[in-house]
Amino acid sequence: MKNRDGRTDTELHASLRTRAETLMGKGTAPSANGGRLNPDTLELLYRRAINPESAPDVLKLLHELQTHQVELDILFQQLQYDEDEIAEDLAHYRSLYECAPMAYLIVASDGGVIRSNQAAGPLFGCSAYQLLDHSVAELLTPASGAALAGAIEALERPGAGVEFLAELPERADAGKTEPLRVHVRARRLESEDCILMVFSPVSDTLPPTR
Repeated sequence: MKNRDGRTDTELHASLRTRAETLMGKGTAPSANGGRLNPDTLELLYRRAINPESAPDVLKLLHELQTHQVELDILFQQLQYDEDEIAEDLAHYRSLYECAPMAYLIVASDGGVIRSNQAAGPLFGCSAYQLLDHSVAELLTPASGAALAGAIEALERPGAGVEFLAELPERADAGKTEPLRVHVRARRLESEDCILMVFSPVSDTLPPTR
């Protein structure tokens, strides 16, 4: 079985072992971040290493333990690096989500709004906090109900995506005398049981669907 980089577990371990032995040979092994053998165990091993009969086996075991410790330290450093990188990516994508010019909604499988970005409030005529009291169906015209229901049904599989047109109700405060047509892109998130919906106004408007 191959990993994401195309190498097998055996190949990855061999590469890790080579890297650890190289660092040990140069005296540049990373500082210990994992567990160490307790002093009593080390003292026992060093005493046995003095005995000519057991010295070869003990020295071999000590080398193996030291190499394994360096391997663990290398993996620990890599995990720290990956964790920092993931945190940076998360902050980056969160900023993109919040500052996107299009309205983003995170929606539960039952259609309830879980979260929204800054652009959603002006489009739907309420604050991000108020959107949490609504379902997507309540934000659209009744005529858009069938398209919305079909989209949610098509998004049962994680990673599935769908696009459809919908209409927003008339709003006197926004100077809208007829429903605004919006293009909706929806995708079920693979890591969570919810749906991301992106709303972008279409340049022209449609009269209410009859």
